[in-house]
Amino acid sequence: MNDNLFETEKNQNRNWNLFLFNLSFSLLDKNQIILINYSEKNCGSWTIEHTFIRTLYDGRDDIFLTQIKNKDEWVNTYAFFKKELTYTLLKLSIK
Repeated sequence: MNDNLFETEKNQNRNWNLFLFNLSFSLLDKNQIILINYSEKNCGSWTIEHTFIRTLYDGRDDIFLTQIKNKDEWVNTYAFFKKELTYTLLKLSIK
């Protein structure tokens, strides 16, 4: 995958949210995942959670977020609207 292929998928894939979920999942360490939730009913929103890091996509507003756990609260570390998100930014934000 590269930024050009990612951009093509972003513009042409009818199931963008599921594509982004699968791509994000493929880039993460599966041994540390404690929660996976993909909801087609909730505008294709999804969450992949590790112990102290969470990656999610708000399908209603087309926002990709990464968060870290600080004490008992989740704090945003990165937030990108769909139009801003590139493959490079995706990789940097979830690693």
